[in-house]
Amino acid sequence: EEVLNVLAPLPLTSDIAEINKAFHSWIEERVGCVSKEPSEMELKCWDDCRTSLESCAIDTLGIIVGTTTDPYIAREKLFYLIELAAHRPDLMCCCYRACNNAAYLSGFTSVKNMMYNEQEWLLQCWFQSGLDLYQLPLLCSSPDVLDGIRDRGNCGDIVGSYYNCHFSKIEAGSLSLSASSLVPSLPTENHSPILDMEKLQKDVVVDFLWSTASTFIPISIMHALSIDHKQNLGNNSGKPNNDKHDEDDFHGKRDGGEGASTSGMPTPVKEQKEQGWKYFQEASIILARSPDDEDVDSLDMLQTKIVRGHLHDIVAFAYPMLQQSCFGEGDHEEETCSNDEIAEDIRWVQFLGKEMLTIFLQKYLSQDRITTQTQKSAHKIVIGILKLGSKRASIFGQDQSSLQLSAYSDAIAHFARDVNHDDCISCDSYISGSSSEAGMLLESAGSCATECILHANKWLESCCTHGEKERSMDIIIMIVKGTVQDSIQKESKKSQKMNNSQLGFCLHVILAILLNQHYC
Repeated sequence: EEVLNVLAPLPLTSDIAEINKAFHSWIEERVGCVSKEPSEMELKCWDDCRTSLESCAIDTLGIIVGTTTDPYIAREKLFYLIELAAHRPDLMCCCYRACNNAAYLSGFTSVKNMMYNEQEWLLQCWFQSGLDLYQLPLLCSSPDVLDGIRDRGNCGDIVGSYYNCHFSKIEAGSLSLSASSLVPSLPTENHSPILDMEKLQKDVVVDFLWSTASTFIPISIMHALSIDHKQNLGNNSGKPNNDKHDEDDFHGKRDGGEGASTSGMPTPVKEQKEQGWKYFQEASIILARSPDDEDVDSLDMLQTKIVRGHLHDIVAFAYPMLQQSCFGEGDHEEETCSNDEIAEDIRWVQFLGKEMLTIFLQKYLSQDRITTQTQKSAHKIVIGILKLGSKRASIFGQDQSSLQLSAYSDAIAHFARDVNHDDCISCDSYISGSSSEAGMLLESAGSCATECILHANKWLESCCTHGEKERSMDIIIMIVKGTVQDSIQKESKKSQKMNNSQLGFCLHVILAILLNQHYC
């Protein structure tokens, strides 16, 4: 923080007056060490080199993201670069360069891989910022498109509605651009086509939403339910405010975004609740509405379509949140937990999980529909739980911590118990103790060890950093351990149903991983 305070300020606002005010205040502090008051010529010289100074500050943020050993600091600065690119498109390419450097220093092969690794965290932070969905910059939604524009066009002209570049030099396939993003050249200009950046921004955000819907939908629901509950309790629920941006000395004032009150008065409770659901509503409109009947379906009907289509994603996201082992060491009860904060986190996360599985789902679907569809898509839910476990997203609790690995194994055991009952989904607390039998639990939950380890091995192959590989290996070991232990327990009736080919396949995958130098 001491280093950042010395560098040029980067206020999160698009207001030129606020940007200039923060910069001139910073100049007065710097020059004040030498002279009493900067002259007009000195101020002009400082203004002339402001872009260079801001670029230096952005590069420093990128180095911090790539070299810090504190994951929270890395994520916080990474999201700050994304917010800065959203508020100030003229600095987007500088932010991309900083992120590219951070990705290299962190061990990622590209900015896209780094963004995917932190996808859940970034979405959660974007929801908390209150910014509009279509303001999501190319830096986050599609770094590859931004990279193509940088390499083949004039990066300095990226500001504004139209980006003047020679599109004939840009391959549409490499940028994943739609033809609708092209507009005819103006008569006064040359006849080379230009790119409508405003249209491109919307097209890319829609593509991003389609590709991340399985994550976007559950997190947007959790975010909205969290806001609803806090507002119902008058924001005195004891839950902390996760908007941890206390860097006004360095960054200047923060623009409140679309969801903030501009009058200086607190936002009404009803309006805050509506703002909390706006991301889920926008996603429902984009994903569920057909272009042929834009005005036919009501918002409730569109949301019902989304809930029905992503029921397995919501259930997979919620079940790990119900477990007593979601935070802390081992499997502890709330009453015996020595850490009050952990106990509070457990209660809060379990509450959100129960809200997602009961009140929210039952608002759109009948209990019979929920039960039937959950049983049919049981294998998808199991794979979804394992995938969340392989990423260990840090979006829960007071400090937005990641859930313990045992929470995901317990979630599969919990779901395996529920899926075979008539009511299918129950929010009763599951007491750990069956996680060692994960092999047979996978089958009783509607999947199998072979299917799960194939997916887990695929996730491992796509990993870049040591941390990613370690988390994916934890899932593979959990699957294999449960399969092996169940097969050697001769007295167990479940072992009689175990297909020996599954055990052989699991051992084959483990042996292939051990012999692969890429994982050493």
